[in-house]
Amino acid sequence: MKSISTLIITSILFITCAKQTTKITSNADGVYKIQEISLNISLNDNWKSDGKLANGPVTGYNFVHNAISDKQGNLVLPFIGIMFEQVPANTNILMYSMGKRTQLPPMKIIEVLSSDSKEFQLQTGVGYLGSYHDSNGVNHKIIVIHMINKTKGVQIIIDGTESVYQLMKKEYKNIINSINFNS
Repeated sequence: MKSISTLIITSILFITCAKQTTKITSNADGVYKIQEISLNISLNDNWKSDGKLANGPVTGYNFVHNAISDKQGNLVLPFIGIMFEQVPANTNILMYSMGKRTQLPPMKIIEVLSSDSKEFQLQTGVGYLGSYHDSNGVNHKIIVIHMINKTKGVQIIIDGTESVYQLMKKEYKNIINSINFNS
């Protein structure tokens, strides 16, 4: 094993965050319920919650996948970040998504995700499949999803290196298909 690649895109957003008491539960089937935004997401046993983080008006939860060895022997830690914040009740999802994208590091958009997408069918919200190079020159595939539930704007980032993307693709699809808001 040559090195450990950690996936840090969301860490940029939470660089000064403090861990807080969590409002998240999970059941035996791996369904995590984030109470503050009434969001459910299903993750298998390979994912572990890294707790709740807050930075001003933005709150989030991070999940890290168990290490995966790529073909070069590098250990990769796929990552999910779920961030949310208060938004006005009449917020337009496209405007919210455009505003959030400007806060992310530059990425090449491969596909805009919707219910008709080739790679990932997104039933709720607006999403993007993209790629970028991290500070070490490693290519990443990233999925960014923006949603609004009542007065909560939600941004979900699923990040992993290009070297494990094909291994994780089916799992990413299952995760995206599991995302829903409960009443």
